[in-house]
Amino acid sequence: LFHVYIQKLHFHATLLKKFTVCFLDTAFVIVYFGFFWKKDIFKKIILSHLSTFITLPQLRKLYRHTHIHITDYTADMSDWDTVTVLRKKAPKAGALKTEAAINAARRQGVQVDTQQKYGAGTNKQHVTTKNTAKLDRETEELRHEKVPLEVGKIIMQGRQAKGLSQKDLATKICEKQQVVTDYEAGRGIPNNMVLGKIERVIGLKLRGKDRGQPLAPPGKK
Repeated sequence: LFHVYIQKLHFHATLLKKFTVCFLDTAFVIVYFGFFWKKDIFKKIILSHLSTFITLPQLRKLYRHTHIHITDYTADMSDWDTVTVLRKKAPKAGALKTEAAINAARRQGVQVDTQQKYGAGTNKQHVTTKNTAKLDRETEELRHEKVPLEVGKIIMQGRQAKGLSQKDLATKICEKQQVVTDYEAGRGIPNNMVLGKIERVIGLKLRGKDRGQPLAPPGKK
């Protein structure tokens, strides 16, 4: 009987050396010897031979990036038929906007739709497209309409009466200081939105026949 056990040990040890070449074969060896696991003598032989080829931390490291969860091979073998499938979450929509995601989609042959916002990052109040058609129809010397010097003086007087500098006025109307400077010097291109904001800050009318008159409070005519 002892001779038969020795032959079985030699046979299974030979199979163990043959199938522990790579980590996939190692998993097969563990399953193959699962039905012998309750026999302590086979457990000692299997673990001794297995430790000479691959250790438990190495086995876990090899299976870390696979879809099968490998448990400790010294645990109970009753759950070997249970397989846990680990699925990676789908990337969020924001991740698909990166350059790496776009290049990966192009390599896979997926249709890529790229859009660029018109006028992104620019102040649309200072564009000169409103007079483009009118200037195109003109046959005389082409030039944009400028802020009258009278309006520039009213802005300067109203600003000084409020004790504001050009920078302070620009901050209150959410514009650059250069815009206020151009308006006061008569070089700026008139914009009703900018003029309206300046009127509310300095309290003087800059448009119409009542230029320079105090601006009526809201709700009163």
